[in-house]
Amino acid sequence: MLPLVAKARSEFARDPTILGLAPPSSGLAEAGVESVLPLMEKADAALRAVPREKDRIGVLLYTSGTTGKPKGVVHLVEEIIAVADTFGRYGWKLREDDVLFSPAPLAFAAGYGAMAIIPFRFGAAVSLMPRFEPEAAFQTVEQHHATVLTILPTSYRKMLQVPDASKRFDLSAVRLCTGGGEALTADTYHRWQDSFGLEIFEGFGTTEMLYVFVSAVVTERARPGSFGTAVPGYEVKIVDDQGNELAPGELGRMVARGPTGTMYWRPLEEGARLMASQRQAVVGEGWNLVGDYAQTDQDGYFWFVSREDDLIKSSGYRIGPDEVEMAIATHPAVADVGVIGVPDPIRGQNTKAFVVLKEGSTPSEALKQELVDYCRAELAVYKLPREVEFVEAVPRTVTGKLLRRVLREGV
Repeated sequence: MLPLVAKARSEFARDPTILGLAPPSSGLAEAGVESVLPLMEKADAALRAVPREKDRIGVLLYTSGTTGKPKGVVHLVEEIIAVADTFGRYGWKLREDDVLFSPAPLAFAAGYGAMAIIPFRFGAAVSLMPRFEPEAAFQTVEQHHATVLTILPTSYRKMLQVPDASKRFDLSAVRLCTGGGEALTADTYHRWQDSFGLEIFEGFGTTEMLYVFVSAVVTERARPGSFGTAVPGYEVKIVDDQGNELAPGELGRMVARGPTGTMYWRPLEEGARLMASQRQAVVGEGWNLVGDYAQTDQDGYFWFVSREDDLIKSSGYRIGPDEVEMAIATHPAVADVGVIGVPDPIRGQNTKAFVVLKEGSTPSEALKQELVDYCRAELAVYKLPREVEFVEAVPRTVTGKLLRRVLREGV
């Protein structure tokens, strides 16, 4: 990492001050990095507030890069406050006696919102975890008497694999469980509720919108498989390619508007790549194109189908890979799975599943066919995987999101 820091330093217009969390060392000095630890020892115990105008840049966050090169996203000071006053107030409904637990990295929007913004607006405390480990997560929640959990669905599933967790760990202080970043699945919802007597309220947010703007925790009436209703302060709808609002049940593109929105950092660089993305994302009258296909029901609950870049188009059908992954993931031999569309001269694309098996399961042609047949109970025939490949692991970001683009690049 330090050589990359040294290289980046030379590209700044002005010589920057770069702080590191590691103790002072010759390596840090050579890279021009100053350790923050001696500065913290000299710091005043009283933190003095620094007034900032609401329309000034408040934070620069990078996307996790699930669909391509990470994008820098700028949010203003007033947007930071808005996140707390929308999702914090109407979603988690935080109080001074709450302790919020999240293993999400602080450098990304999910961790920044959960750990650096929302709790402090309401005087709540945070329970930090440097690296997610399922058993350690239970221990931390118990030790810190965490009252609100916000965890990636993949992490919930890993916690469900901890033997006798419901008997070994005390989760009696927990009043809310929320999750997002990928599909929770009805199976995970029911298994968690059966094990711990707690519902998981799914939500949806993006770095471009700064935090969660759709969530089942708003009403606290979960519908397994749905990520809920719009957070107060936001408007969300499903539109066709021409921007016309679609009726409930129709598949289309999700757009949202509210007190936060999309503004990319340095959009004119690299041939104005990000300016093109921004013009595509901000579609007029304050509406932001989220970049996902979804549908809504008669009660205003939203149901995720696919990222636009991940949607599989086969024989005229549009197939969301998440639905196929959810079906395969419940097979007792499957530890992890990723699904993509691969080129096919007749259908346009075939649905292909990359499957990681649990320890003790042996890959075979018979098991491939068993997985396909297993999906028939949940999926229409045209959605069934036509190709299955066993792999050691599927690529994920540091936040645990599946990198389908990496799977596509390897085909």
